[in-house]
Amino acid sequence: MMTQMKKMTAGNRPVIITCIIYTVSWLLIVISAWLTGLHRYDLSKTISAYIGLRKWTVIFYFISATIMFTLLMIYVFKTKMPLVKKIVYDIVFFCVWGCSIFPSNREWSETISSIHLACAYGLMFSASFSFLLTFILASKKSQQVFAICTFIYAIFFIASLLVMKWNWFNNTLFLWENLCIYLLLIELLLEASPDQKMIN
Repeated sequence: MMTQMKKMTAGNRPVIITCIIYTVSWLLIVISAWLTGLHRYDLSKTISAYIGLRKWTVIFYFISATIMFTLLMIYVFKTKMPLVKKIVYDIVFFCVWGCSIFPSNREWSETISSIHLACAYGLMFSASFSFLLTFILASKKSQQVFAICTFIYAIFFIASLLVMKWNWFNNTLFLWENLCIYLLLIELLLEASPDQKMIN
C-alpha cells in the first residue's frame, strides 16, 4: 500500500493523476446530464452548476475533489518553491475543495450556495494571484512566459465575468472556466524541477 502511494506521489504524478480524475469527472457529470436532458449542450452552466443538479454527482465530485486535493497538497509540499507560493497554492486547493463541500444549487440551500460562490470567487482570485507570483518568481524563461500569458487570461476572465458581463462570454462560461482549471494544472507541472519531473 505504501509502495503504491509513493509511486502515485512521485515526481509530477500527482498533477497528472489530478488532471485525469478531473477530466473523467466533468465528462461523466456533464455528458450524463446532457444524455438525460438536463440543460443539454448548455455551455452557460458552470461545472459546479452541473455538479449541483443531482445528489449523486455532488457525492461523486466531493470524493473526486478530496482525492485531487490530497494529491496536490502532497505535490506542493514535496516540490521546491518559495513558501509564499506554497501558501497561495494551498489557498487555491482549499477553495476548490470548498466548492465540492458546498454544492451550487439554490433550490437546495441559499446559504450553502452562497458559501460555494465565495469559494468560487476565492479560487478565481487566488489562482490569478498564483499566475502573477509565478511570473515574478519564475526560475525559468518558459515558466515566466507561460505565467504572464495565464495572468493576462485571468484578468480577461475576471473582467469579462464581473465587469463587462458580456453575453457571449457568459453563454460559453463552461469553456472559459474549464480552460482556467487546465492552465492552473499546467502551471503546477512547470513548478517541478527537471529531476522531479522524471517518472521512474
